[in-house]
Amino acid sequence: MRMMGFSELKRSTYRLSKMSSNRLVICSLFMFLIISAQSEALEAELPDHIIQIGAQDNELIKIGVLDVTLYDGWNGNPVDPTGVQDSTVALQKAINDSRDHQLVAFFPNQENGERAVYLVSDTLYCEQEYHAIFRGEPEPNVLVGSTKGAGRPIIKLNENTNKFSDPQNPQFVILYWAHAGHWDPRYGYNWPECGENDISFNQIFRGIDIDLSGNPGAIGIQHSSAQGSAIEDTRIDATGAFAGVGMFGSLGGASYNVEVEGGKYGFYGEPYNCTEPCFSEGEYYYGYNGHGYIFGSTFKNQDDAAFYLGSRTASPVLVAGFHIVTTTGSITNGAVRRARGGFSLVDGLIETNGGQIFEDGKNLYMRDVYVKGADSVANGWDITDSQGWTHIKEYVYINYKETNLIDGVLNTNEYRSKTENVDVTTSQLIDSLVKKHRWDENTFPSFEDADAVNVKEMGSYSAMGDGVTDDTSALNYAIENYDKILLPRGIYTVSDTIVLKSRTEMVGVGDIFSRIIPHSSWTPSGETIILTTENDKDATTIISSLSVNTDMHLEVPGGPGFTPIEWRAGRNSVTRNVMAGAYGSEVDAFLGYHRFRISDNGGGSHYGLLARQRGLGDVSRALLIENTNEPICVYAFNGAGEPTDTTIEIKNSNNVNLYYSIYEGSRTCVKIENSENVSVFTSNKNGVLYSDRGGIEVVESDNVLVSNVCFPYTEEPNQYALRETYGGITYNIGNDNNIALFKRGDPGYTPILCSEPVCSQNSDCG
Repeated sequence: MRMMGFSELKRSTYRLSKMSSNRLVICSLFMFLIISAQSEALEAELPDHIIQIGAQDNELIKIGVLDVTLYDGWNGNPVDPTGVQDSTVALQKAINDSRDHQLVAFFPNQENGERAVYLVSDTLYCEQEYHAIFRGEPEPNVLVGSTKGAGRPIIKLNENTNKFSDPQNPQFVILYWAHAGHWDPRYGYNWPECGENDISFNQIFRGIDIDLSGNPGAIGIQHSSAQGSAIEDTRIDATGAFAGVGMFGSLGGASYNVEVEGGKYGFYGEPYNCTEPCFSEGEYYYGYNGHGYIFGSTFKNQDDAAFYLGSRTASPVLVAGFHIVTTTGSITNGAVRRARGGFSLVDGLIETNGGQIFEDGKNLYMRDVYVKGADSVANGWDITDSQGWTHIKEYVYINYKETNLIDGVLNTNEYRSKTENVDVTTSQLIDSLVKKHRWDENTFPSFEDADAVNVKEMGSYSAMGDGVTDDTSALNYAIENYDKILLPRGIYTVSDTIVLKSRTEMVGVGDIFSRIIPHSSWTPSGETIILTTENDKDATTIISSLSVNTDMHLEVPGGPGFTPIEWRAGRNSVTRNVMAGAYGSEVDAFLGYHRFRISDNGGGSHYGLLARQRGLGDVSRALLIENTNEPICVYAFNGAGEPTDTTIEIKNSNNVNLYYSIYEGSRTCVKIENSENVSVFTSNKNGVLYSDRGGIEVVESDNVLVSNVCFPYTEEPNQYALRETYGGITYNIGNDNNIALFKRGDPGYTPILCSEPVCSQNSDCG
């Protein structure tokens, strides 16, 4: 008799639960089988090559990481970290096997500590089937470089490679793409090779440099990343090449700490190898929309422009924490579409040699940007009188379908504020503007760290991570006795709230691979927290590359439920690549309370937070920030899932910065209530708005800023892009316009580290 597969088990359980009057009973009956199947999926049979070479007990394999150099000799093909031999064929096999067996593809440095160089002569493909995650068979491509040795490993394109010689037909060296597969009735299984940019989930490229030098038709990487996906910590040498990065992030993905040296362009926002039209409706393109969410990055010495905004680049674009050095004048080029918002530059410095730094005719927002050497900003705003740095405190230019609402007054005016001849050094600006949007790459915890305890290797206290055994005691033991904790690939079930200490650094190998879930015996009572932190404003707590899931618990709307993560660690804490919420197929069935809640002394920087699940009716929030004054910076937040009342709620809190966020299905995307010093830089929504609601709602709050926010245009009455209630009076931006700039008061122009309190414009910043 054939044993039912993992995805079949999950679908069967869901169907039974829908037929039963007691869904929790049905869920409990099948819990053991389903979690066992999930565990088997993560502990999937190892690649044939690994078995053939006898590497089953390799230390990295045991934690869920595949060393690509183990494929040296595969079918006679080398993986040579010295850069002498071409490693393309064997590297591609290693990447494919890592994906298919749910492993991280790890690029180590040389054994002597020198930087590894992996020579390639063709594209390395990182393909993902979109619906695999919903079948409980996640297959992300996670490529990670070593944090040990003389520097990041390098993927180097062989010079003068024929495929990459034509700048009229540029090609990618690393190509991430996702296709809908046979699950998507719109396209069928044979979707074009370029895939669809908004369905690339949980795919990571981190800690690997790319060298394109000498290849005029080469682009380093395309990674049109959706939720849970990112490009992180990479330097691309594009000297003599076409561009560093092709396309941009998509619905929820982002780029962090990316440096591009040379090339015609830094980021090239044009679709790859597509037949016109891709998939369009009205004014928008729903395939290949290049959204840009770029943080803590550097672009130097591009021949044409730092950013090419292609004919189907769907704004908004947000670049926050940047350093651009150019001799060409304008930092942008291309015929960007007018729809869906504008281009935002926040916290950065631009060094140029004359000319205008931004093309006319495009919606533009700037804040805390320092410019040196330019003749004008945009639309004829002359700054030639400045002999040093000009501080662009704030600038708004509206060309198409955007509106300002400033202290209760609607207008479409150009808004300018600057200070000339600012006495400040380049290094000071980089420290205060660029680095504040990055984590510290040199000290951030890694699965390579020798001082990290492996929770599966603690003797009699070891966790099992098998999805069945209760690992509560094991995780608590690790937290009590170690500061740095490694969660290898596995499913760790817990039956009580896990409390991280102020100095705890907990790192997994990937948000899909290292998971914490409630044990089947744990019944929630009211709002029940799965993982929390100590309530400490001075905490340095870190969690990274893991998920906390509500999983198979089927709670009753309006009743008790789990909140995966409660964060009470202060301004110096960090989360990176964390998923909070449901996992796997039939997400609608797996309800939860809030997904990520920040409260009390909670603060810190949160990168790429993915909150995924359907909530418990109107009480649920994907991200709830309440009753805290600690500085909070949230980057590329994605509130995926079915409709709830509000995705992000900020109430009774101060000092909050949202740097791009996207929403699905909720009536209100962001609600700010009784709060102060709150900034929302760039947001959009994948779905329609609701009658008598604002996409953004601001209630009795001061020193609030919202910029470059767009929602699907409609002409329906009583649908609002933004609704403010202040002093009992209601102000609206209708949904026939996007939000260029909303302000009630001002959070302040002074460049401030995220680890410092925000000062309003008129307050004593001491």
